[in-house]
Amino acid sequence: MMTIRYNITRLDLLRFQLRSILNNKFLIGFWILAIGWNCYAEWHRGGMIEHDLAYKITYCVVSFVFYFLIMLGITLSVVGPMIYFRKNLGLLGEHRLSLTDEGLIESTIHDESLSRWSAYHKTVSTRSYLLLYVKEGRAHIISRKRPLLEGNLAEFEEALRQKTRKT
Repeated sequence: MMTIRYNITRLDLLRFQLRSILNNKFLIGFWILAIGWNCYAEWHRGGMIEHDLAYKITYCVVSFVFYFLIMLGITLSVVGPMIYFRKNLGLLGEHRLSLTDEGLIESTIHDESLSRWSAYHKTVSTRSYLLLYVKEGRAHIISRKRPLLEGNLAEFEEALRQKTRKT
């Protein structure tokens, strides 16, 4: 049995939520359609027809950035306070993950859960985090930037990938 111990902070939760929103295909599709509609409507508006193609393309790029910043601002204004003002018991603080033959066991001072290998969704490795998706919308977040309290993350990740390859 391989085990690691680590801490999750509020910043980790916020970054995970932002990553989830930016990877949401529905939101990105909606965003692209809204920007496309706006560009199309503006291109056919009386004053815009007179401008050259470079101006129109610049307008669409600026619109893209503007709508992105609005979406990000709305997200931060909704998700940020939820993460920073709620207690998030069971999410914040020390976690212990153990790989067993049955599945992945997560333990905190509030809870202990087993996620069986047959239901394991995927492992995502980024520069800052190792994300273990035990279900499609639920992940264990392990920071690569902070040292673990116990264990070796590279060995744990390799053992995890071997276990999930088998199932």
